[in-house]
Amino acid sequence: MKNQKERFTGYACLLGLTLTFSVPALPALSQSKTTARQEAVAYQEVVKERADKIVATLSFADATKATRARDIIAEQYVNLRALQDTRDAKIEAVKKKLGADKAAADARTAAINQKTDARVAKLHTRYLAKLSAELTPTQVDQVKDGMTYNALPITYRNYLAMLPDLTEEQKAQIHAWLTEAREHAMDGGSSKEKLAWFGKYKGKITNYLTAAGYDLKGAEAVWLTKVKKSEAAADKVVAALAIAEPAKAKEVREIIRQHYYSQVAIHDTRNKQVEAANKLAATNQGAADAAVTTAWTEAKEKLDELHQQYLAQLSKELTPSEVEKVKDAMTDDGLAKDYTRFLAMLPNLTEAQKTKVMNYLLEARENAMSAASSKEIHQWFAKYRGRANNYLSAEGYDLRKATEELKKKQGI
Repeated sequence: MKNQKERFTGYACLLGLTLTFSVPALPALSQSKTTARQEAVAYQEVVKERADKIVATLSFADATKATRARDIIAEQYVNLRALQDTRDAKIEAVKKKLGADKAAADARTAAINQKTDARVAKLHTRYLAKLSAELTPTQVDQVKDGMTYNALPITYRNYLAMLPDLTEEQKAQIHAWLTEAREHAMDGGSSKEKLAWFGKYKGKITNYLTAAGYDLKGAEAVWLTKVKKSEAAADKVVAALAIAEPAKAKEVREIIRQHYYSQVAIHDTRNKQVEAANKLAATNQGAADAAVTTAWTEAKEKLDELHQQYLAQLSKELTPSEVEKVKDAMTDDGLAKDYTRFLAMLPNLTEAQKTKVMNYLLEARENAMSAASSKEIHQWFAKYRGRANNYLSAEGYDLRKATEELKKKQGI
């Protein structure tokens, strides 16, 4: 039956599987009991694997408890499918029988859907009760997110990024609607149906925010530009790593992309604060200067914290040498370029002096990773090159002469 074929394909896609085979049509009335049993067993394995992936995010210390949770989740998928397949079979039978009488067919279909929805609602309540007996409220939410592609946290985060000036009341309302969407989406029979619920509630959110005076289209356009920019930057860094495993490359790319985007948000906030502070200069220069200093200081603190979190995330996915490659790719290979230049300019540097110069450049690179532009990256290296130059001058080197001689060698 066509609907059964579509449902199996939909569920398989929902469960994160790549379909590399053709799913045979399964006529409801003619398929053998053996075929039905085989399909049921195959589907149980599919949902078991999906449930395992969800449970893996819960960080269980007790393997037995993890298995119980896995079985509860897998059973819910199976029970939902049974109700929805029965509904689809009845609706198809009604259409065949009353095809010529559209009004009667529509009325009968609505009754079938209403009866199925009531049964799904009862199943939903029992399912949450079972989960709550095994899991904490936070873990139950993680299961709900796992069943709905993490659409709630992702969508909510996107609204906050797109509209940073939302009030606490507006944030709470948006989150409440997305939470309601998730409850419905958990019972969806396909990926399309699940995401459609979020689409419905995003419509409510759009109307709500538009009434509050927000320009959603304009905000989204600006946001998407920033997202694309962060994606392009992340792609460049991942390309430098040449990761062979697609899944690992995808995970690392997302870490880097999100980091770039978070940096831009901090830079944007700082720039707005500086712009507002500068408007005070005409009437109160002291207050303006203090506000600018505060803006830069707060941004630096946030960027430093973000930097440490970022390195911790990368270290879970990459080797130390790969993390070094990320740092170099994010800073236009400034460290290698400057260090090579110092060695060419001063070939007689001692090992201690080389180490000192390298340490200056390493510090430059750490700061440059949080830069807002290529120009700012180069400014960080220029700053630390100056420090290295001062150090080497104090060590007795004639940097001006060495620079001129290097230029002659290079034909500059």
